[in-house]
Amino acid sequence: TLYGVIPREAAGARRTVLNLADILRYFLRVDSRYIPLEEELAIVEAYLEIEKLRLGVRLRTHIDVDPKVRRTPIPVLSLQPLVENAVKHAIASQSEGGEVRIAVRLDGDSISVRVADTGPGFGASTVKGQGVGLQNVQRRLKLCYGPAAELHIDSQPARTSVGFDVPLERAAV
Repeated sequence: TLYGVIPREAAGARRTVLNLADILRYFLRVDSRYIPLEEELAIVEAYLEIEKLRLGVRLRTHIDVDPKVRRTPIPVLSLQPLVENAVKHAIASQSEGGEVRIAVRLDGDSISVRVADTGPGFGASTVKGQGVGLQNVQRRLKLCYGPAAELHIDSQPARTSVGFDVPLERAAV
């Protein structure tokens, strides 16, 4: 209905409504603990398209995913919150904006998932007192991969990287 009442000339607004609908449907998914990486990436791209409308040239993105891992199952909502944190806390708060880079690579017997940004970074106390998004991803990883699963956080001035590894033998679950 909302899409229908937006004038055709407002293509950006119409596309935003469609992206929001896709994201909402994804968030309401409860049928599985895992999802193919490429499906989570589709939601990440929809989210980034919305943020690019809001932030304009201040938000630059780069997505580099090894084609061999696109079908690999990952925990639902494990990548999107990392990207949202990078945009919200690192890029949107900077008047000059910055870049968010997503990299997913085959790394030996695991898949490495990393989200990096060019924001101001944050201190060790912030890492210990992780926000809700990071805590939820950490919990999801532990539920799916056991107590050894960890969220990797490396924050320095002008660069933060957050990510996790998916063990291949468990990724096939």
